[in-house]
Amino acid sequence: MSSSPTDPARWETRPLEGSAARIRRPAAGKPARAVAVLLHGWTGDETFMSPFAELFPPDVLVIAPRAPWPAHSPRGGYSWVNAAPEDHPPDFSRYRPATALLAAWLVALRGMFPRARWEQQHWMGFSQGASTAGAYALERPAEVATLALLAGFLPHGAETWAARKPLEGTPVFIAHGLRDTIVPLHHARHAAEVLTRAGAQVQFCTDDVAHKVGARCKKALGAFYAAHA
Repeated sequence: MSSSPTDPARWETRPLEGSAARIRRPAAGKPARAVAVLLHGWTGDETFMSPFAELFPPDVLVIAPRAPWPAHSPRGGYSWVNAAPEDHPPDFSRYRPATALLAAWLVALRGMFPRARWEQQHWMGFSQGASTAGAYALERPAEVATLALLAGFLPHGAETWAARKPLEGTPVFIAHGLRDTIVPLHHARHAAEVLTRAGAQVQFCTDDVAHKVGARCKKALGAFYAAHA
C-alpha cells in the first residue's frame, strides 16, 4: 500500500521546535488528502511508528514526531511527559505541555505542507503516545478525524473532559494485548468506557500478545482506516 519505512524517496526528517519529526510525503506531485499523526511510546523516538504508516494510502501525509523530553530510562529514548511520575496513569495536567507543543508543531508543519488537507487528521499513539493522542483529541476534538490507541491508556482525569461529549461520532480504535503487563488490559477497557462517554464510536480489539499490537488487531486497524481514512 505504501513504500517501505526506510524508502528515502518518500521519508524525510524535519526539525521542529525542540525536537524533530519523521515524515512520509505523498507521492510526487500529489496533494495529501489527509494527515496522519503517529506518536511513539515512552523510550521511543520518531522512527518507532514508521511501520504503521503502511496502513495509510500513499496520498496521506504521515507525521511521526519525536517526544520533546528525555525518558530518564537506561534504555534512553524520549517521553511525552516531562517527569518520571510515580502515579500511573499520570494526571491529565502532565500532558498539557506536550499537547501544546504538538499543536504548535502542526502549525509549523502546515506551513511546510500547505496543500495537505489538515482538517482530516488521523491520530494514532502507542502506549504513552496513546495517552498523549487521547489527551490531544479530548482537548482539540475539532482537529481529530479518527483516533487509535495501541497498547495504551488515558490520563487520569480524562473522565472530566469526556463528560462534555467532545468526540461525538468520532471513530476510535483500541488495540491491546491480553498478556500486556506493562499497561494492563483494564486500562484499555477504561479508555474505551471514557471515550464512549465522550461520544466516540469505539472499536475494541484484543490479541494474545504482550505489550505490542498483534497481527489480528493490526489487520483490523487496517480495515478501520480503509473505512474511515
